[in-house]
Amino acid sequence: MFVTGVSPDGKLPEIVEIKKHPRFLACQFHPEFKSRPLVPHPLFVHFIEAAKEFGAQKKWAGLKQQTALTVVEDKKLDDKKVG
Repeated sequence: MFVTGVSPDGKLPEIVEIKKHPRFLACQFHPEFKSRPLVPHPLFVHFIEAAKEFGAQKKWAGLKQQTALTVVEDKKLDDKKVG
Protein backbone atom coordinates (compact mmCIF):
# COMPACT_ATOMS: atom_id res chain seq x y z
CA MET A 1 0.00 0.00 0.00
CA PHE A 2 1.18 3.50 -0.66
CA VAL A 3 -0.12 6.95 0.20
CA THR A 4 -1.30 8.96 -2.80
CA GLY A 5 -3.01 11.83 -0.99
CA VAL A 6 -2.50 13.68 2.29
CA SER A 7 -4.45 16.18 4.39
CA PRO A 8 -4.11 19.89 3.53
CA ASP A 9 -1.51 20.31 6.28
CA GLY A 10 0.45 17.33 4.90
CA LYS A 11 0.41 15.47 8.23
CA LEU A 12 -2.20 12.74 7.67
CA PRO A 13 -2.64 10.20 4.88
CA GLU A 14 -6.01 10.75 3.20
CA ILE A 15 -5.78 8.36 0.21
CA VAL A 16 -4.03 4.99 -0.03
CA GLU A 17 -3.76 2.60 -2.96
CA ILE A 18 -2.41 -0.88 -3.58
CA LYS A 19 0.26 -0.69 -6.25
CA LYS A 20 -0.50 -3.95 -8.07
CA HIS A 21 -4.28 -3.74 -7.87
CA PRO A 22 -5.99 -1.91 -10.76
CA ARG A 23 -8.92 -0.55 -8.74
CA PHE A 24 -8.09 -0.48 -5.02
CA LEU A 25 -8.34 2.97 -3.49
CA ALA A 26 -9.26 3.91 0.07
CA CYS A 27 -9.96 7.43 1.25
CA GLN A 28 -10.31 9.04 4.66
CA PHE A 29 -11.71 12.33 3.37
CA HIS A 30 -15.29 12.86 2.12
CA PRO A 31 -15.33 13.28 -1.68
CA GLU A 32 -19.14 13.42 -1.61
CA PHE A 33 -18.87 16.85 0.05
CA LYS A 34 -16.97 18.16 -2.98
CA SER A 35 -19.19 16.43 -5.55
CA ARG A 36 -22.10 18.07 -7.36
CA PRO A 37 -24.57 16.56 -9.87
CA LEU A 38 -23.04 18.34 -12.86
CA VAL A 39 -19.48 18.50 -11.48
CA PRO A 40 -18.81 15.15 -9.77
CA HIS A 41 -15.64 14.50 -7.78
CA PRO A 42 -13.04 12.71 -9.96
CA LEU A 43 -13.15 9.71 -7.61
CA PHE A 44 -16.78 9.07 -8.58
CA VAL A 45 -16.12 9.73 -12.28
CA HIS A 46 -13.35 7.12 -12.34
CA PHE A 47 -15.43 4.65 -10.33
CA ILE A 48 -18.30 4.88 -12.84
CA GLU A 49 -15.89 4.57 -15.78
CA ALA A 50 -14.34 1.44 -14.25
CA ALA A 51 -17.79 -0.05 -13.59
CA LYS A 52 -18.83 0.59 -17.20
CA GLU A 53 -15.62 -1.01 -18.52
CA PHE A 54 -16.11 -4.02 -16.26
CA GLY A 55 -19.74 -4.35 -17.37
CA ALA A 56 -18.72 -4.23 -21.03
CA GLN A 57 -16.37 -7.20 -20.73
CA LYS A 58 -17.27 -10.09 -23.03
CA LYS A 59 -17.74 -12.53 -20.18
CA TRP A 60 -21.01 -10.74 -19.40
CA ALA A 61 -22.26 -10.81 -23.01
CA GLY A 62 -24.07 -14.16 -22.80
CA LEU A 63 -25.78 -13.56 -19.48
CA LYS A 64 -29.47 -12.77 -19.32
CA GLN A 65 -30.44 -9.59 -17.50
CA GLN A 66 -32.27 -10.27 -14.26
CA THR A 67 -34.86 -8.11 -12.56
CA ALA A 68 -34.72 -7.72 -8.80
CA LEU A 69 -37.95 -8.68 -7.09
CA THR A 70 -39.11 -8.06 -3.56
CA VAL A 71 -41.23 -10.83 -2.11
CA VAL A 72 -43.54 -10.02 0.77
CA GLU A 73 -45.45 -12.71 2.61
CA ASP A 74 -49.21 -12.48 2.38
CA LYS A 75 -49.59 -10.86 5.81
CA LYS A 76 -51.06 -7.56 6.89
CA LEU A 77 -48.25 -5.46 8.35
CA ASP A 78 -48.87 -3.55 11.54
CA ASP A 79 -47.52 0.03 11.32
CA LYS A 80 -45.90 -0.33 14.74
CA LYS A 81 -44.36 -3.76 14.28
CA VAL A 82 -42.56 -4.98 11.18
CA GLY A 83 -40.81 -8.32 11.00
